Amino acid sequence: PPPPPPWDPIINIADSIVGHFNYWTVDVPSGQSAVTFALSGGTGDADLYVNFGTAPTTTAYQCRPYLGGNTETCTLTAPTAGTYFVGLRVYSAYSGVTLTTWTGLGHSE
Repeated sequence: PPPPPPWDPIINIADSIVGHFNYWTVDVPSGQSAVTFALSGGTGDADLYVNFGTAPTTTAYQCRPYLGGNTETCTLTAPTAGTYFVGLRVYSAYSGVTLTTWTGLGHSE
């Protein structure tokens, strides 16, 4: 099947409540070789969590890079078609963060 159109980045995300999650959903069509969720930019420290079918938590997730700063990436190969929940958790107050999602093994915009 043809790839879906690129998803628009979500820009200027900010939160200051330590431990708080913000969530988004992404519907991934069948037949994709991979799906990637990438966090970048801004200041502070947001932690990226991804889970299929339900919102991720600190103990239930498919991917959690848990790196310092706001440069984190989750790539799931041969993803199950359906709804993925992307969570950003406040490790320390952050602002100006961008969340980008794409399918396939390369990044094309």
